[in-house]
Amino acid sequence: MQSLHDTHVKLLAFDILSLIPSSSHPNTVIRKGTHILSRAETLDIVTFWEHKSDRFLKFTIDDGTECIPCVIWLNQLTSPYFSRRCPPDVRRIAEVAKSFATV
Repeated sequence: MQSLHDTHVKLLAFDILSLIPSSSHPNTVIRKGTHILSRAETLDIVTFWEHKSDRFLKFTIDDGTECIPCVIWLNQLTSPYFSRRCPPDVRRIAEVAKSFATV
């Protein structure tokens, strides 16, 4: 499989929705069976959002081809899932998520 590490690739919403989690590479997804992606950015229109204070920010973004459902968890510091990770990393994730939720 070909890795697209530090490579910008234009993906539309329907491309993002077709990504498959990789079983052999943690925190990565596979595009069309051959390319490994670890990160994606998109610039679209937010068409829906729901904010549950100190729990999550749920929103949908639309680029005209499809809608992408997204969730930013805001409870990283109290979640059992994140308690297994390195505390400074979790704090950094929580601070970034909180800043997105207050925009």
